[in-house]
Amino acid sequence: MYTFKTPAIHTANVLLPAPQVDAARWAVIACDQFAADPAYWQQVVDFVGEAPSTLHMVLPEYLLDEEDRIPGRIASIQAYMQRMLVDGTLESPFASGLVYVCRETGAGLREGLMLALDLEQYDYHDASRALIRATEDTLAPRLPIRMLLREGAALEVPGTMVLFDDPEDTVFTMLRAARPRLDTLYNVELMLGGGSLTGYRVEDEGLLARIDDAFLALLQAQGQDAMLFAVGDGNHSLATAKACWEALKPRLTPLEAACHPARYCMVECVNLHGNAVRLEPVHRLITGADAGAVVTALEQQALRRGLKLAACDAAGMLAPGDGWQLITPLGRADVHITQDTAPGTLQLLMHDALAELPGASIRYIHGADTLFRLCGEQPGAVGCLLPPMRKTDLFTAIKTGGTLPPKSFSLGTAGDKRFYMECRRIR
Repeated sequence: MYTFKTPAIHTANVLLPAPQVDAARWAVIACDQFAADPAYWQQVVDFVGEAPSTLHMVLPEYLLDEEDRIPGRIASIQAYMQRMLVDGTLESPFASGLVYVCRETGAGLREGLMLALDLEQYDYHDASRALIRATEDTLAPRLPIRMLLREGAALEVPGTMVLFDDPEDTVFTMLRAARPRLDTLYNVELMLGGGSLTGYRVEDEGLLARIDDAFLALLQAQGQDAMLFAVGDGNHSLATAKACWEALKPRLTPLEAACHPARYCMVECVNLHGNAVRLEPVHRLITGADAGAVVTALEQQALRRGLKLAACDAAGMLAPGDGWQLITPLGRADVHITQDTAPGTLQLLMHDALAELPGASIRYIHGADTLFRLCGEQPGAVGCLLPPMRKTDLFTAIKTGGTLPPKSFSLGTAGDKRFYMECRRIR
């Protein structure tokens, strides 16, 4: 087994569905997607049917409001995982290594590398100086249900994607060159227009050593306050793994703690500067209040902060770094904030505005088209269209200002999110 010199990185003991399993039904999009669109998940349920699938191993977020049914769902998920381990559904394609992932998305080919992160090197708290950091605030109330699921689970089904800052593309240039010599582990057309997903086995120690050297060079080039990975998607999943590990660690001997599988969490790491890696905005949908009152409250809060409101451009689009735009029942409001404000400004502004509007609530929406559709379907709803974030701003913002407010950005559109494929034992 290869031992990485780069802190935080480890090989992963990967489990994959056996050849007789229909991979198109096995692979399901990350459970925190389409939370505001139950119709999408109904299509997933209809497509999967009774086939072996990661659908039965996760708790989609759109179901979290059904609190009385969650304990039963968690017990069913944990029992399903156990069955997958004994009935031949899952198998180990190699003893230890990494998986080089190529995903065709609407933005192009996105490359990733499946590896295990050492949770001892991760800290999701604001102002962290760990090698692995959260990009957005972790909401403590969202952890207990996830912890209840993970603490009794035999497997983890990775949906987390972490970013590394590699402007010269040193890691994936190397893997791209080696790809013709790598064995293919899976090649699947994903459901509901999700594109395609191919995974390659990476177990040659020479190649692993070169990957190790590339990551170590990226880390050393940063000097003080080095940050190797920033969480792009699945922040609460990784935070859950960390919280479960911290709860388990005191019950272990030092020798057990050094190698326990729960100390690690398998993730997909991607280069922030990859052509198909996009920091998409997460838009807001406000319901439960008069649209005119919402618009007035938002404008008043903007003015109180000294923000100038101006007409949007002729195309009605926002460039990276611009402010936000309102969508009202009468169409798009002709205002947006022109100043280059801090990433958390909108969140604070909306929080204060909604505090003045009893009954108003906010939902987070991926994709402008979805926002426009929901605004049209829900009378009186007001949408807030956000601009994309500049890639060059992300690592600097985390290092200098700490974590961003929740839902500050999305790693691609909802349909481009990670699909569950690999599994890993954690017990």
